Order: sequence, then C-alpha cells, then structure tokens
Amino acid sequence: MKLIPIIIVLVCVGFVTSSAFGVTVTFSTDKSSYSSGESIKLTGTITQTSDGQFVIVQIINPSDSDLIAADQFLPNSDGTFSKTYLADGPKWSQEGTYTLKIFYGEWSETTFEFKKTSTTQTSPKQSLEDKKIDEQNKLIQFYNEKTMIPGFPDLNNSPNYYFERYNNEPAYKAWFDKTFPGLSIKDLVGYPTTHVQGFPDQDKAPQYYITRYKTDSEFKKWFDSQFKGKTIYQVLQVPQPVQIPSWIKESASWWSSEQIDDKTFIASIEFMIKQKIIIIRNLPSSQESSEDIPEWVRNNAEWWSSGKITEDDFVNAIKYLVQHGIIRV
Repeated sequence: MKLIPIIIVLVCVGFVTSSAFGVTVTFSTDKSSYSSGESIKLTGTITQTSDGQFVIVQIINPSDSDLIAADQFLPNSDGTFSKTYLADGPKWSQEGTYTLKIFYGEWSETTFEFKKTSTTQTSPKQSLEDKKIDEQNKLIQFYNEKTMIPGFPDLNNSPNYYFERYNNEPAYKAWFDKTFPGLSIKDLVGYPTTHVQGFPDQDKAPQYYITRYKTDSEFKKWFDSQFKGKTIYQVLQVPQPVQIPSWIKESASWWSSEQIDDKTFIASIEFMIKQKIIIIRNLPSSQESSEDIPEWVRNNAEWWSSGKITEDDFVNAIKYLVQHGIIRV
C-alpha cells in the first residue's frame, strides 16, 4: 500500500496548524516582528506524539541563503513544546522576513519580521533565560567556526600539538590567521578552564577523554559528578557527533516495505541532506547516472530501521547513492 502524505497549512500572524498522517501540529511565535537582541518565543502542541520522534526547527534568513538557527528536541509527554531563540549575533545581518520551519512528520512554516537596532539603544536588563540562550548561540557559532574545515581540528591531536605548530611553523601560523581572522589558536582548539585544576589536560587529545568516558565507568562517574548537566563534548568544547534523527528510521521502514516509492524516499533524503538534518562527513560528489537503486540498499534501510545494522552502514548506503548520482545534493 502506498501512503501519500497530506499537509494543510494555515498561516496567520505567526500561528500555524499543520496536519499529516492524522497528527496535527499547532505552533506560533509570541510576536510577528522582532528587533536585535529580542527573544523569539516559540510554543506549540502536537496532538499525537511518537516515541523518539524529534521536533526539528530551522530559522532561515530573508535571502534564503543561510540557516540562522537549527534545533532538534523531543516534545513534552503531553505533546506541548516551548523554545526560545535569541535574535542576535553575526548571522542576524539582514533585515526583512525570516522563515521559521518546523518538521514533525511533515514540514510547515511561518514567517516573522526582523529589524536591526543600534547597540547603543537602551534595552531592558537581559534575563537569565536570555543570557543562557545567548551563550548557547555563541557556542553554536564557535562550533561552526571550529568545524568549517573537515578534519580540523583532529580529535586525535591534543591542543598542545596545535599550539606548537602555530608557534614553530610560520606557514601554519599564516594559514591559521588567514582562515580564522580574529580568533586565537587557543580559543579555537584549546580546552576551556574548569573548576577542576589540570582538567582537561592540554597534552591529551579530545578523543582520549571521549573514549575514556565511554569505556571507563569510574571516570564517567567522576565526570558526571563534577560536571552535572554537561556532556563530555561540552566540557571539551568539541562538536558532539551528529546522528541521524531516529524518526528517519520510520521513513526507511516505509520505503523498504514499499509503502512509499523510490522517488519519494530519495527526494526526502536529498532534502534532509541539503537542509542539514542529516549531516554526512566526507560526502562524495554526485556523478551522472541512470541506474536503479540496488536491492542491497533497500535491505540496508530495512535492517537499519529494525536495528540489525549500525547507523554507519546506512550512511555508507547513502554515500553510494550520492556517488552514483541517484541522490543529488
């Protein structure tokens, strides 16, 4: 049986209702326009949630050329959700109509206006919530700068490895300063200072601590007691590996059982790669091809959706489809 998704969207000053597969998602922003430094408060309700299915949020600039913010979270048990995003920072460089998109089974969107204001303009004292959002946005920007070049920095190299190269190799220093203007080598690859003296050790690579956290139960217990509410990636200030959202398994299952056709499945994977919902490192370039999808790829989708193979195996299948021109990104 072939399932055809149906979506109905009503837009009215930041208020949106979308319906797909019997699930209704209603959401709105608290205002229709914002100025620099203001918080965009998003609230919504999902009539029927699915275990492990994330709400995906994206904010896109007026020229549709850049993803200003991206978020992924689980709704509350009663289907409600509430998030806040700060309209501030270097990415908020354009005035005009921004698009806020939400995915939960299907995409729906709304828009809001944004106007830059002078930093000298008086504004109310920033709340603790806004300060937290500001710090999160700065961390996201830092991660984007830190990972703008594939393989740099390498998690298998310690901060001191890069410090020594910067201090002793003029060509390397010139490359770094040109690539990351305004940032110091210590800002980009160094560990932050913590309340635990000597931790993290600048002589040890991030991967050393990540592996130890995953394999040494005593170290994990100590770390969790010292850095409550934080992950090992946050403390080391390295990007946490981006996983394929679990709800994509549902699409893979539908396709493997022929509930959706090849064209629909391929189009959905292409869209999610382009929108950075699926992030695949070292993605090959597409080639001209008219070949059909191999049966082993369909088998991989079925096995991955049922937990019989790893995510890496499924990612390799996607890379194959890209390399052979079946998926075009």
